[in-house]
Amino acid sequence: MTLWSLLRSPAEQQIAGMPVPCAVALPDGHRIGAREARLSFEIRDMRALLHLRQGAIGRLAEDYVEGRLEIEGDMHDLMAAAPALLRGDPTHESHGWLVDRVSRTRRAVWERTHHSRAKDAAQIQHATDVFRLLRQVGNLGPFLDFAHRHDVDAVLVVTDGEADELDEIVARRRAVLAKTP
Repeated sequence: MTLWSLLRSPAEQQIAGMPVPCAVALPDGHRIGAREARLSFEIRDMRALLHLRQGAIGRLAEDYVEGRLEIEGDMHDLMAAAPALLRGDPTHESHGWLVDRVSRTRRAVWERTHHSRAKDAAQIQHATDVFRLLRQVGNLGPFLDFAHRHDVDAVLVVTDGEADELDEIVARRRAVLAKTP
């Protein structure tokens, strides 16, 4: 019996109960969920499927940052689906002192064996690039205040140069992910 066979039915039920049409693509090619999904989770490592099933939102964030999970779709849809992913209050995830101790030890070993200065530097550079670009694009305070006061829909306009820079950042992120096993 495989991990996938144990998780398939509960995962299908969880995805079917989402407030927006969702789908999950697995590394072996299986796909569950809506055909016309507005939100897709591409699982690159089965641990991410386990975290999705457990509702471990913090672990899912780690999976995303470390390339074990890719999320495609609108941010609003993701935020609408987030509560359905949770199994409980994520700030109270304690399972007992022994389980917590084993988890911390396992995590420390994993970090020592899977992190490198080059990978970490690439991720930090990516985050810095995105933050800098969003700061440039997002410096819209007075415009948004005006739009809010006058009940006008605010429209974000990205210049060609900013669009090119966004494309470059995405290309670098994909290159890093392609090199990550």
